[in-house]
Amino acid sequence: MSLNQESQLLGGVTVFQFLKLIISASKDLTGWSYVMVTRSLLAQLPKDTRETIDYCVQHEFVEVKKLGQSHEYWITRKGREFYEMEAKKDGRYSG
Repeated sequence: MSLNQESQLLGGVTVFQFLKLIISASKDLTGWSYVMVTRSLLAQLPKDTRETIDYCVQHEFVEVKKLGQSHEYWITRKGREFYEMEAKKDGRYSG
């Protein structure tokens, strides 16, 4: 995770912003997007950011994979559809 991504999370993010952060981050060989967050960073996140991440997990916008000292958050098809719908609604997406 880049310092810019860390600072975004530490500053607080909305559901749309969290999904955008994942979409613009790393992709695996099949093209699926994910972001890796260390446990130490998770512990530092403000309450609203943790609630946003929990909301995304609960509503299946992201899938979380716990790996040792970090968590990978993978965007799901449902999460990508939500992101694109919100982006189109606000004119932030042209895909």
